[in-house]
Amino acid sequence: MFFLLSSIVLLFALLQALAPPWDYDGLMYHLQGPRLFLQAGRIVPLPENWLTFYPFLVEMLFSLGLAFGSDSFAKLVHLIFAVLLVIATYRAAERFIGRKYAWLAVAILVGIPIFPIWAGFAYSDMAWALYEFLAVYAVLIWIAHRQACAEEDAEPDDRSHPSEWGLLALAGVLMGFALGTKYMALGGAGVLGLVILWQSRRDGWRVIVRNAAVYGLTALLVGSPWYLKNWLWTGNPVYPFLISPGGDVGERVALWLEYMNGFGAPRTLLVYLSLPLLLYTQHYRFGTFLGSIEIPSILFPLALFYPLTRRTPALNALAAWTLLRFIVWALGAQQTRFLLPLFPALSLLAAYVLVELAGRLKGSTGRILVRGLGFGVLTIALVYSILFFMSVRPLGVVLGTETREAFLRRQIPLFTMQEYIQTNLPQEARVWMLWDGRGYYCDARCVADIDQSRWTQLAMHSWDVNQAAVELKDKGATHLLISKQDANFVAQFDRSGLQLRAQEFLYDQFLPVCGKTLISDEYYDLVELTCP
Repeated sequence: MFFLLSSIVLLFALLQALAPPWDYDGLMYHLQGPRLFLQAGRIVPLPENWLTFYPFLVEMLFSLGLAFGSDSFAKLVHLIFAVLLVIATYRAAERFIGRKYAWLAVAILVGIPIFPIWAGFAYSDMAWALYEFLAVYAVLIWIAHRQACAEEDAEPDDRSHPSEWGLLALAGVLMGFALGTKYMALGGAGVLGLVILWQSRRDGWRVIVRNAAVYGLTALLVGSPWYLKNWLWTGNPVYPFLISPGGDVGERVALWLEYMNGFGAPRTLLVYLSLPLLLYTQHYRFGTFLGSIEIPSILFPLALFYPLTRRTPALNALAAWTLLRFIVWALGAQQTRFLLPLFPALSLLAAYVLVELAGRLKGSTGRILVRGLGFGVLTIALVYSILFFMSVRPLGVVLGTETREAFLRRQIPLFTMQEYIQTNLPQEARVWMLWDGRGYYCDARCVADIDQSRWTQLAMHSWDVNQAAVELKDKGATHLLISKQDANFVAQFDRSGLQLRAQEFLYDQFLPVCGKTLISDEYYDLVELTCP
């Protein structure tokens, strides 16, 4: 029953993945980057879309599909990574909980309503989560092996034989893949390194150095190509972060970081301590465009009761890694999606706690409780998947009864505007897309607002209509495509107030003098610039 329910949930994700891409980040850079690289015939620096400087290991897989005319291929690749993540969770639970209840960890993971929806997008997050979790899994096996050797009274050098080095090297390779997928893996890599050092603390400094080097240097070697590329191009391996690129890009990145830091809760000690609760009670603060269902599993809080169970060294290490990894997340951009690498670990810990505590109940009560909760979370995820499926309605375009264009018109209003731009405006037109970063379905006439702060950056230079008009002309802009929905969303998370002030300046002062509206609907205004 649990296997069947999980399969049905993932089937809905498959149907979503077969439809044309419409997810925000996919159209902004996960697909746009490889498309621009293919047009150039090589990987090139694209300062206008600075997100393409990110590690692009998975996006290079997307380019294979794009080269043959399929952008749905990217969504299928991402879904495959999600399925592999589910399998990895099952295997880890089978090893550290037991085969009898390994399905429970899978039920908790797949039972997260947003999980199958994310899986069907053209993202790289599932690959990042898979690589990072597999690296942790390899270290857990290493710890279990060391424990077995310790119980046999083996000497420290015997507990560091090549097979153990191989596990640490494997962890390094997998973490290197994670580093090649997302900058945020740097936090996971550092935390896992701390776990390895702690586990080696009693083995002497030579073993400590050896273990750290095997893991760290392997991860660095595998993940380094993307960072070396940036270093050679810009002098900054994690461009455009840590070292400000200065100039136009530097201002845009600073505004983008201000916006990203607006997600989550205020940064105070009391709020940090209450974050596990706020992720549920105020989940809209941590979500993006699907914030209404971007909620972790309702069973994850069970992991907090892990200290009450019969603990094992491997699960202790998993709990420690999860806690430290959560702290790293809390100190950065507090979006629920960026917790994805923790979801398999939390699923495993929650399942273990549930099984342990339910086992203390009399008779069959515990077994009924475990099965009931597992069945319950999967049922909730299935209901959400059905509702999402009914909302998107991908079946027509998948079966060919609806055209690709018709699907995109009703799914993303931006597509209709971009069709108008490419049909009615001359090739030399340059449409500045304000607060909307999705340029994938448009040609060079659309200049996407990657950091969703283009107008804010320009306006804050002077807050003067004439100066703004001059800057727009100097940058080659002929039209503005204003996303009302995205502008409101960005302003909601901008604690500085600059985004809202820029919107007011645009509508109250600039457009009445320098704008002629060509098309307007509830989502967009397409405006021709009229100031000389």
